[in-house]
Amino acid sequence: ADDRAAVQTTVDALKTAFEAGDAKGCAAVWTAECEYITDGGVTFRGRAEVEKSYADLFAKHPKPRVTAER
Repeated sequence: ADDRAAVQTTVDALKTAFEAGDAKGCAAVWTAECEYITDGGVTFRGRAEVEKSYADLFAKHPKPRVTAER
């Protein structure tokens, strides 16, 4: 139950930051040493690269929306 609550808290924080177009807030849910590989095979390493990828996305799509399923 504690693990589920922690995951839900993280998902909620990411959704809130994403829909606000907050790249720094989105990146904050990732670890400093994270690695994100897109569906297209592009790899972002570290929180700073992930933050930049979100910033680039939000520049192209200023009113983003996201859904998450359990």
